[in-house]
Amino acid sequence: MKKIIINFFIILNIINIIVGTSLSLGNEAENKILEFLIRTIEKGAKEVKTFSANITTTMYYSKKGEEVKLNFSSMNPDKWRIDLTGPQKIAGGIISSDGEYLYRYIPALKKVQKTKIKGGVGEDLMKTYVGFLADYALKKGEKIFEGLKIKYAGKETVNGVETYALKVLPKEDDEFSMEQTIYFNSKTGIPTKLLITYKGGLLRKLEVSIENVKINEELDNKKFTIPDNFKG
Repeated sequence: MKKIIINFFIILNIINIIVGTSLSLGNEAENKILEFLIRTIEKGAKEVKTFSANITTTMYYSKKGEEVKLNFSSMNPDKWRIDLTGPQKIAGGIISSDGEYLYRYIPALKKVQKTKIKGGVGEDLMKTYVGFLADYALKKGEKIFEGLKIKYAGKETVNGVETYALKVLPKEDDEFSMEQTIYFNSKTGIPTKLLITYKGGLLRKLEVSIENVKINEELDNKKFTIPDNFKG
């Protein structure tokens, strides 16, 4: 992973210099640079076996956002867990998948709901909280940009970290399509922030801030299964 991180830093700095003069290079050169950037991000994502981070997700159903704090962890290929830590009314809640079942623990009821996973059940729920990060952490770098139109959106400092932004647009412009801007750490290629704007539906916008990322640290396989007698 260390070698990939070093290479990523060197490559992206070269890309940034070239893209800065892209007007003289033309669209063909820009596209080649973008393709190379995407391949580099996907190569780094392929190395991810386990992932954990502290996340703040702000959901905008109206002009005023609703902030949710959580801890996200995952283990390739199909295990993930969301521990809700705030606000207080939902703190202690858990949404988890061990690849066979989806679990939801509701603190107020001290009860575990267990659903057999069929046809990707739970994936949309996970993405409501962590967005593109779900693909980055769990798809081993394969097809994480499939079916999407990508544009390089420049360089920006996010939470004190230098990032490179990719603007992501779906190919099909239907009423429920969304526009994403994903900010990747310039030294590691790891997603640092997501901005998602929805064109239809109740959820208008989603902001995801990702901090304290740990990759390929040992995780207990048992944490993704919530026993029926779990009481928090």
